[in-house]
Amino acid sequence: MHPKPRQCPVLLFALVHILRLVQSQGTHCTVQQFKQNQRYYDDNFEISNLAESYPDQQSVRVGCKVGYSGFFKMTCSRDQWTYKGNKCQPRSCGHPGDAQFADFQLTVGQDFVFGSQVEYTCHKGFLMANRRNFRRCMAQGWDGVIPICEPLQCPAIYPDSNVLVQGDTENSIYRNSVQFSCRYNNQILSGQQEIICNEHGEWSGTVPKCIEIKCGLPDIPNGSILGDAIEYKENDFLHYECDDRYQRIENRLSKCTNLGLKADWSPVPHCEIIKCRLQLTAEDQATYVPPNKNVFLSGEMLSIHCGQNYWIGSKQNTSVETRCQDDGTWTVYPICRDDFCTNQRPRSVSWWYVQQEHQIRLRHRTQYGCRSGYVNTAKSGMAECTRDGWSPNPLCREILCDPIQIDNAVLSKHNNRTYRNGQSISYGCKEGYEGNPLRTCSVNGWSGSSKCTAKGCPLKGIADAQLKQPSKPIYTNGTNLQYVCNKNGNTITVTCVLGKWEGMRECSGCGKAHLENGFVVKRNANTIHFRCNEGYRLSTHISWVVATCRDGHWIGFSGQCIDNTTCGKPPVIPNGRLTDGQHVNKEDSTVAVICEEGFMAQVQNFTCTKGEWSSFGKPLTDICKSDATYCGIPPKIENTVVISSEKLFPPNSEVTYQCRHKFTLEGDGRSVCVNGQWDVKNFACTEIKGGGPNIPNVVGDEHMYQLRIFSAYSCSITYNPQ
Repeated sequence: MHPKPRQCPVLLFALVHILRLVQSQGTHCTVQQFKQNQRYYDDNFEISNLAESYPDQQSVRVGCKVGYSGFFKMTCSRDQWTYKGNKCQPRSCGHPGDAQFADFQLTVGQDFVFGSQVEYTCHKGFLMANRRNFRRCMAQGWDGVIPICEPLQCPAIYPDSNVLVQGDTENSIYRNSVQFSCRYNNQILSGQQEIICNEHGEWSGTVPKCIEIKCGLPDIPNGSILGDAIEYKENDFLHYECDDRYQRIENRLSKCTNLGLKADWSPVPHCEIIKCRLQLTAEDQATYVPPNKNVFLSGEMLSIHCGQNYWIGSKQNTSVETRCQDDGTWTVYPICRDDFCTNQRPRSVSWWYVQQEHQIRLRHRTQYGCRSGYVNTAKSGMAECTRDGWSPNPLCREILCDPIQIDNAVLSKHNNRTYRNGQSISYGCKEGYEGNPLRTCSVNGWSGSSKCTAKGCPLKGIADAQLKQPSKPIYTNGTNLQYVCNKNGNTITVTCVLGKWEGMRECSGCGKAHLENGFVVKRNANTIHFRCNEGYRLSTHISWVVATCRDGHWIGFSGQCIDNTTCGKPPVIPNGRLTDGQHVNKEDSTVAVICEEGFMAQVQNFTCTKGEWSSFGKPLTDICKSDATYCGIPPKIENTVVISSEKLFPPNSEVTYQCRHKFTLEGDGRSVCVNGQWDVKNFACTEIKGGGPNIPNVVGDEHMYQLRIFSAYSCSITYNPQ
């Protein structure tokens, strides 16, 4: 064992400790020194538990007051403190917490640390439910609780039943809105269309009502309302008029109308002073006097001077004076118009040297040609642009021909009013004529020369007779032939009339009688009775035809058999005639009425209807009536009579007055109808002094005394003169 080496370290430590004690007894550091050190000391250190002083080399840990944290160490060295660590800092409480519908702000301190305080404020429309509206940062953290903000609620509202609501009327809070409208179209809101719950828990307006749409009397400056109404209902019109020299701004009537939030007049009734306006354009090169004016009052004048290639008012005018009229229009519309000719080729023109994009001005000339069916109106074939347009006008004339008549011919088809180039008319010849005439419309009028020629008559012999003239196969129309009977030497003369021999008979008797489309029903020695075949009737409307042989000729044929669907020859009308209906006498055919001069047709034509000519109920005597003035009954003259049953007399009619019994005429007893008045001649009936002759068994009659006859008599019924 080695005991001595173990004791050496213990002794050495003891010696060092003693040495230090000796040294410390001479130096020390005080708390006062620490408090006076402004660099390190502040009130946040907790020094109440420190000693007054500390010896050299002594270290002291200084703590922080409640609510502060930090680490600070002081060591005494040669009568001075040395410092190490951080000063005391306020303890952080962290974020104080957000409150719904509220904001907060620091009212104490600069941060969320010990000693600071935050204050909460509710948003608009919200009310704080807590008693305290603040929190403080304590050593243990934030005191209190996060406040609660409850929304303010507006009182319930109860609109009328005719008011429609959109929104919550019973539980509305801040910023909630309620919209209103009317249930019926004939009502309008009286009040606000929308109200809002405000930050004070109050509605921004009162609940509206729905009232009937009505409009009051509007104020119309320079105008006056017509009528006595002071209030108008929906769709009522307002009638008003403007003062002199004023006019409505719109022609539409103003109507009481629902305009969404109110009832008012649409359009707004308004009267403005009558003005004429001058519409100027950038291209307008006209000169106006007065210049620089585009609004004129009624009665004011304006002069316009256009360029040489322009016109105004009419194509021939380049300048004009116009006046603003009371109705706001100009006497002449004050606009200069370009004097152009159209560049659109007329339909009748086949070609010309004008392009569609060209503007054709005055005096421009161009060649042109016409399409088929037209001819150039200008013989030179040149068209010129004038103020009246292209000249000549029209450039091309259509080739047209008016209908023509050909002797003894009728149109085979319906007649056109006009015929174009190349169109033809075909004709049919009348009975007794032959041919097929045709005419064609051409540039030079109608072409074609064919005609209807009278039919000739082939030679026909008569038994027991000899022809006096040389015989031919056929004879022309109008030729007369004479036959001499062999037995009695009688001469029979026949005439060729439109293909038939007239006067043809036998030398003995009358030869054979024939009725076309008829048959014999009875035959006697010299008499034959005919009736028409089925489907035919006599044009004279009698039952049969009687033919009698007399002097070698059949006489008594009073009609012909015609088809039941035809009307035959048109009737004869007094004072007029009907056009030939021989070839137009079928169903629905018409013949025109032509009255003599001085008479007027009461119907324009007769129509063939069911085999008869119809005059539309007019008697034949009334078809052509005089267009002159008629006279009434002749005037009465003493001791005279006029024998007539007429009550109306046509112009130039003449009546003769007769003297009564025992009176005689002195003067001319005639009277003439002139322009509706009777022109009575100067005459008188004077009494015969001796009376009339005494004739037995004679009855005197004053109506039988004729002018220039002294007396007249008639026998009684019971006596016959010898």
